[in-house]
Amino acid sequence: MRCGFDTVHLFSSANFIDIFPSSPNIHPAILLLLRITTTSLLSLLLLSRLTQAIIDAFERCGRNSASSSKSRGRVVFTNTTYTVATVMNTTNLSNLDIDLQGTLSWDNSNLTYWLNNSLPVGYQNQTSAWLFGGEDIRWDGHGHGTLNGNGQVWYDFNNGTSNLIGRPHQITITGTKDSVFEGIRFIQSQMWTMTVIHSENILLENIYVNNTDTEHGPGFNYSLIVNTDGADTVYANNITFRGWTVENGDDSIAMKANSTNILIENCNFYTGLGVAIGSIGQYDGAFETIQNVTARNISITNMPFGAYVKTWTGISTGYPPNGGGGGLGFISNITFTDFTLHNATGIFLITQLWWILLDLIARVHRGRKVTGVENDSEVCTHAPTLHNPWGNMVCEDREDLETARTALD
Repeated sequence: MRCGFDTVHLFSSANFIDIFPSSPNIHPAILLLLRITTTSLLSLLLLSRLTQAIIDAFERCGRNSASSSKSRGRVVFTNTTYTVATVMNTTNLSNLDIDLQGTLSWDNSNLTYWLNNSLPVGYQNQTSAWLFGGEDIRWDGHGHGTLNGNGQVWYDFNNGTSNLIGRPHQITITGTKDSVFEGIRFIQSQMWTMTVIHSENILLENIYVNNTDTEHGPGFNYSLIVNTDGADTVYANNITFRGWTVENGDDSIAMKANSTNILIENCNFYTGLGVAIGSIGQYDGAFETIQNVTARNISITNMPFGAYVKTWTGISTGYPPNGGGGGLGFISNITFTDFTLHNATGIFLITQLWWILLDLIARVHRGRKVTGVENDSEVCTHAPTLHNPWGNMVCEDREDLETARTALD
C-alpha cells in the first residue's frame, strides 16, 4: 500500500479579493477591510484543512498488519513546504515508511491557540504540538527533510520563563518501538525538540537540531533557560542517538525519569549544556531511575561543561514542571568516554541540589544515590577559566560525595 502525499496548493489572496466586487455603495476603506478580513479567515481555514490532510494521510496509510515490503504503508512529503496550523495526533501507527523530502513548517501566528490546545505529553505537565508513535516505523529525511518550528516568536514571547505552561514541544515520539528515524533536520523548535516517552528499541541517526535564538548572540548563557532541549528520554529503553549535531542553548540530549540502556555516540554539541543525566526525584514519593547510559566520541563546543548529573531535593516544593522534589530512586552505570571539549569552563558536574542552581531553597534529601559514574578520556582545549580539570560535585550526603569522587579517581 502506498500513499503519495503530494503538494497541497494554498490559495493566494488574489483568489479571494473579488468576493466583494467594487461597488459605489461601499466605501473603499471598508471594502479593503472586508477583503483583508475574508482573505485571512479563509487562509486560516485552508491551513487547518491542510493539517487535517496530513493527519488523514497517516490515518489512511499508517496502520498495516505485516512488515513485508508489499504490505507496508508509505507517506510521502514531496519537496515543498507544508504549513501546520493545528495540533496533530498520529499515534498507534504500524509498519509505515515516511519519506520526508520537504519541510513541515509550524504556523505560530496565534500563540493563544497553541497555549490552550497543545497535547499533554504525560510528564511534568509538558505538552506537544505533535504526538507521533507506532511500531516498526521507518522515517527518512534524506538529510534535508525538515521540521521547522519557527520558534523565534516563542523565544521572544517566553522571555526567560522556565517551562511555560502550554508551550509545545516540537514532536513527541510516544508508544513507539522497533523504529528508525534518520536524516531529519529540526529548526527553531518551539520548546523541547523531541521527547521520546514510553518507547523502546529506537534508532535516531544523523539528526540535525538548530534552535538558534537569533535575537541573542552566542555564549554560555545563550538561550539558556528557554528549554530548547535537543532530545529528552522518559520511560524509555534501548534508545540510540547516533551522529547528532545539536546547537540549542539547553540540554543537548537529556535522560530523564526511567531511562535505561541509552547510547549516545559520534555527536557534535554546540552552545548548550551537553549530555544531561536527570533530573530525577521531582515527584514526591515516586521511584525513578536512570541506568546504563553510555556517551562516547562526543565533541563539546562553547559550553560550561560537557556532561552533568542532576537530581531534586527530598522536600517537595511546588509542583512540576518548575517545582517538585521528594522522590526516590537512583542513577547508576553511567559512562562518558572520549569527550573533546572546546571553549568549556569545566568538564563534568554532579548536583544533588539541582533546584538550588535555579535559585530555589533546597533541603537535605534521602533515598537517591548516584553511583558508578565513569569519566574517561576527556580532552579539553581553549578553556582559560577551567578551575577543576575533572568537574564539580554538589552532594547533600557526604557518603554520596565520596562515592562519586571515588568513581572519578
